[in-house]
Amino acid sequence: MKADIWMPLYIGDYLADTARLSTEQHGAYLLLLMDYWRSGKLPDNDLVLAQICKLTPDAWSNAKAMLKPFFSIEQGFWIHKRVEQEMAEAKVNQTKKHERAVKAAEARWKNATSNAKAMLNECPSPSPSPSPVLNTIEVAKAPKAYRLALESIPEDWYNFCRSERQDLNPKEIWVQFVDYWASVPGSKGTKLDWFATWRNWVRNQKKSALPKETKMSNFWAQIEGNK
Repeated sequence: MKADIWMPLYIGDYLADTARLSTEQHGAYLLLLMDYWRSGKLPDNDLVLAQICKLTPDAWSNAKAMLKPFFSIEQGFWIHKRVEQEMAEAKVNQTKKHERAVKAAEARWKNATSNAKAMLNECPSPSPSPSPVLNTIEVAKAPKAYRLALESIPEDWYNFCRSERQDLNPKEIWVQFVDYWASVPGSKGTKLDWFATWRNWVRNQKKSALPKETKMSNFWAQIEGNK
């Protein structure tokens, strides 16, 4: 399940906790929080963390000393307890909204079916052709396109990108994928099969050249640490 497009930020708490950060460190910290909110726990990998913060390795090395105390490192990931708490609450709220929507849809469907049956009993069609009312019911049963609603990249999506395009970083491609479809308005941003859309997205990515000094084995060792 995808987290809401908004992320709660309690300004008073934030400013109280970050009074000693420089302007650059504020920017890096907020980028880490936003990536955490959209993609989940941060990997304990300096290369990936520097990329998230849009910093050079040297600049990240300086910022890391100030930002690391805001997190705890557990099983290879940077964990932010406040963000974890807010994400859990957001998930509960979204589940409640989904359950209310399902109940409302079931009630509408039950009412529509009841009305359709009543109309058929009162006005049976003399023609052997299908009844327009029945056609309406069949259309209502057809699956509908929906917007992408995933909190983080599913494991089978990750594995597909990993096996299909070894030159890509699945997590980075996922962030690009989510950002793009979140920006597409209206029905154009809905799909019947998002996994198929993801597969096409991965296949259509341009070839990504690895750094000359980085061998393929080292590159994928770093990527595996990001799962």
